[in-house]
Amino acid sequence: MRSLIGDTSHVPLIHNHNCEQLPRKILSTEPTHYNLPAEKFQLKTGRSRPIIVLITCGLGSTVGYLWILAQGDLRWRVPEFLLGFFLLTILYLISGYVTLRFERHLGLNVILSFAVLFRLILLFSPPSLSDDLFRYVWEGRLQTCGVNPYQFPPEAPELVPSRDEIWRLVNNKNASAIHPPLIQFSNFLVSSLSGSIGGFKLAALFFDGMVIYLVLKILNLRQEDAARIILYAWNPLIVVEIAGSGHHDALVAGLVLLAAWFSLTRRELPAVMALGGSILAKIYPLMLIPFFLRRIRWSFRNAYGRLGCGNCQLGVFTRSPRKGTKRTGMMSC
Repeated sequence: MRSLIGDTSHVPLIHNHNCEQLPRKILSTEPTHYNLPAEKFQLKTGRSRPIIVLITCGLGSTVGYLWILAQGDLRWRVPEFLLGFFLLTILYLISGYVTLRFERHLGLNVILSFAVLFRLILLFSPPSLSDDLFRYVWEGRLQTCGVNPYQFPPEAPELVPSRDEIWRLVNNKNASAIHPPLIQFSNFLVSSLSGSIGGFKLAALFFDGMVIYLVLKILNLRQEDAARIILYAWNPLIVVEIAGSGHHDALVAGLVLLAAWFSLTRRELPAVMALGGSILAKIYPLMLIPFFLRRIRWSFRNAYGRLGCGNCQLGVFTRSPRKGTKRTGMMSC
């Protein structure tokens, strides 16, 4: 071994008499232990803190909706409902702030899962905050029998044979139908498939899901974070009014968003038709026409085609019934 290494006797030895003054960490031969796992854990905890807060708000909101469901007829439990709705609003504001503040660290699956859960809970609640749903069911049943709801109010003598348990819950029996034609057509379709309260609620949830889908599409088109859908999907007013009361406003919002999607993707004719459909469902989308006109170019060559499509839509849904028949603007038995 000595022959291999060579003679080392001539190598001078360096003696440092100041070694005692050096820090012990330098002189120590023990390996240095860095606290990397703890630092990684703190980093992961900091990143997962927003999602923990979000899940906590989602669980608290679930309890709030279960509380509302347990109250039954809310007309007789107004203070209890207001208390639950107030707590739901607080949790919604917290979750919305966390989402906008830490949106890159939040999971879309968590947001959508709780949104579906909230709506399924109130799907089984009675529509006690509003009696509009009973009117939808009544007018849908009339149309399946070929009766025009614009022509006869619920208390009309001609409709005495059609009175049932839903008729007793209908509001404003002395007034005929006031909802626009597309809403009536939706009532007819849902009543043809299922004339129950649950069927109309499921239809409202279907349109609500269409709104969520279109909002996600528009967020993706604008390259914005999809977690912002929480501002709509977790809104307690939306959940209560659509899943709880079964209102048709999700249909209108869905058509307006569909028109916006077509407009952003430069498909002008479908955008005009979708916006026209929303106006046939409710009147208030008329206020959005100036905003759409800024993006839609009305050239002379295709203006007649667009106006013709709009007139065809309006004509199909608003044809008055002929005398001596029970024919409506959409169907006849």
